[in-house]
Order: sequence, then C-alpha cells, then structure tokens
Amino acid sequence: MKHAPSVIFAGVFSLAITIFILLYVGIQPAVIIGGSAIIAFFVWLSTTYHRPVSPGKIVPMYLLALTGQIIHTGEEYIADFPGHLSGLFHLHNFDRNTFALAVLIFAVAVWVLTAYGLLKRSALANYFLWFFLIGPGIVNGIAHIAFPVIMRQLYFPGLVTVIIPTILSIVIIRKILARA
Repeated sequence: MKHAPSVIFAGVFSLAITIFILLYVGIQPAVIIGGSAIIAFFVWLSTTYHRPVSPGKIVPMYLLALTGQIIHTGEEYIADFPGHLSGLFHLHNFDRNTFALAVLIFAVAVWVLTAYGLLKRSALANYFLWFFLIGPGIVNGIAHIAFPVIMRQLYFPGLVTVIIPTILSIVIIRKILARA
C-alpha cells in the first residue's frame, strides 16, 4: 500500500469516532457521524486515495463549503440544536458545551487542517475531505430535512442554513468524480 499509515489512521479513526459517539452520546449520532466516517473511508480508498484531488480545483470550493458549514453550525448553536436533538433521541452527554467543543472547535480545526493537507496533497487529507463531503455535506442535509418531519414541526435547528454546505459538497463531489 502506497500510504499504509494513512489508511491505518483513517480506518482506526473511523471506527474510534463511531464507538466513542455510540458509547458517550447515543446511537443516532453514531450512525450519522460514524457512518459518514466509515463510508468516507471506503469512498476515499476507491477514489482519491490513489490520485489525490488537485488542490487548485477543490480547495477554494472546499473553503466555501467549510464557511457554509461554520454558518450552519452557528445557526445550530444559537437555536439549541443539542437540546432539540437530545430531546428527539433521548441522548446523554450532549449539551451546548459538548456541542461547542466537538463541533465548533474540534471539527472546525480538523476541517481547516484538511484544507492545508489538501494543498500539500496529503492522502489523509483526502480521507477527511470525503468525511466532510459525506458527513456535514450530504448526510447532515438529509438529517436536517428528516428531523422536522420526525418531530412534526416546520423547523429544526440548522434547517435554514444546511443547504449551503450540502449544495457545495455535491458540487465538489461532482468535480472529483468527473475527473475520474
């Protein structure tokens, strides 16, 4: 394997984040986030693992998607997404402070480092790109449409702005796959 340490790290990360979220938060977030990480791992291995994305074509659009995700996360924080999600799924250990630490600080740091890694053509950064595109991009968009339906209400925190990272992620995925 060309980048064996990257494959091992990404595989262990995918499983570890899934198990951690399952044990400390709940099954629904573990399926959404961990499932996205695991799917991203296999998509990465079958696409950009062998031929990393061209930074010039992807990074500017990725940074726009990341900005959209930060705006989206801001809406979620202001509208108490953690409280609503915990109420919906009876989650434990998931409150505004945990959300701020995990999503506003840790995740944003990972996504910014991903942009840097993409510029350096890092194999591992390409995994985290796919994790972003699938998780906060596609799965998050689907979840935010499903949550109000499940709750039988018109709004769920994050619904208004989720369209930004979702559409931009779809555009990036199309660009990546079109080059293959």
